[in-house]
Amino acid sequence: MDRDPVIIAAVRTPIARMGGALASVPPHYYAATVIAESISRANVQPDMIDDVVMGNVLGGGGNIARVSALKTALSLAIPGLTVDRQCGSGLNALHIAAQAIQAGDGDIYIAGGVESYSQAPYMMAKPTTLYSLQPPQFQRLKLSPREVGNPPMGITAENLAKKYEISREEQDQFARFWCKKF
Repeated sequence: MDRDPVIIAAVRTPIARMGGALASVPPHYYAATVIAESISRANVQPDMIDDVVMGNVLGGGGNIARVSALKTALSLAIPGLTVDRQCGSGLNALHIAAQAIQAGDGDIYIAGGVESYSQAPYMMAKPTTLYSLQPPQFQRLKLSPREVGNPPMGITAENLAKKYEISREEQDQFARFWCKKF
């Protein structure tokens, strides 16, 4: 039996600046909105969903896919899986859902990604000694070791375009093709 996965609904939220219009909204609230809307657009019953797979880097722990699903009309029996593949987390979530369908693990998955820089928790270094009198030190999110560097996504995209000789015209053509799909 051929089990080619297909995307039957695509939904996204508005984008806002850090500290902007969505700053006070926890990311699992808008992820739940996207989940509910994708179920509606796909015209499937909520109990037909096999799993929710979400990419998330800045959540600070916990399973944001499960928490987001619990904010919807989905059954408590439907699990959630959160993937942290850094900037590729949402795309990796789609890949995991597609592989599960191909393997026959289920038929209908919700997959995507959710982030909120405004809601990202602060992290503090653990004290080096018990009952330390030194105040806690804030840590930055470590996306890569210092010797590797941590360029922003725009610079990363430029570096990859240069490395793989992808022209601006090819990027625009690719974007136009996929925008027509949705």
